[in-house]
Amino acid sequence: IKCLRSDNGTKYKDGEFLKFCEEHGIKRHFTIRKTPQSNGMAERLNQKIGEIDRRIRLNAGLPKVFWAEAVNMACYILNRSPRAALDGKVVEEVWTGKEVDFSLMRIFGCPTYVYIPIEERSKLDSKSKNCIFLGFEKGVKGYKLWDLVA
Repeated sequence: IKCLRSDNGTKYKDGEFLKFCEEHGIKRHFTIRKTPQSNGMAERLNQKIGEIDRRIRLNAGLPKVFWAEAVNMACYILNRSPRAALDGKVVEEVWTGKEVDFSLMRIFGCPTYVYIPIEERSKLDSKSKNCIFLGFEKGVKGYKLWDLVA
């Protein structure tokens, strides 16, 4: 981070945070309090994330308590979408220098079935249980799931 722009509120102006920014060479720009329009680009991105959050959560039929999972999934989708500003390249590829693997992509809120290991079930029990897909956990090879029963 080279420069951080935030409103002139107190939450980003305390001495400890300003000291941290100074130590790491981060310039600070302050806008007028309660005027989000003066931070246009970030506000537009926040609005876009919020719209995607609502769409995918409501499409999945999930309640508001899953807003954080939906926001994480919205960011995941946006970071793997082509951008005109990057000549059609994908943000994740530009950032990491690695090609993005889309084979793991799943639909937010879709039904999933989790395998139950043999040592955790009897011969007559089901081999899987119903869950709902909630996204990806950063740094983990696997999915975030919601167990409808437990």
